[in-house]
Amino acid sequence: MAEIEIAEDAEIEPLGEGGYMHNDVERILRYFEYGHLSNELQEVSRPFYELAHELATMDAGLTNSNELLVALRKLLEAKDAAVRAALDRP
Repeated sequence: MAEIEIAEDAEIEPLGEGGYMHNDVERILRYFEYGHLSNELQEVSRPFYELAHELATMDAGLTNSNELLVALRKLLEAKDAAVRAALDRP
């Protein structure tokens, strides 16, 4: 798995327990927030938020991986589709 090359001036956010998150990961995670949605849509969106944060913080060396960013983008696409599907319910 390829590692992201991190520039010396790149912003890296602390994760807690000694881990760090690349700013690109932090940036994409904000799109998984669901507090602004209705209760019905929150129920649809919440599992995607939880999985995104679990992937971003798991201790398996994924934190600074290009493939993690790909996984999060695809998960975001899936979340958006699920929320749109919920909007189309009768």
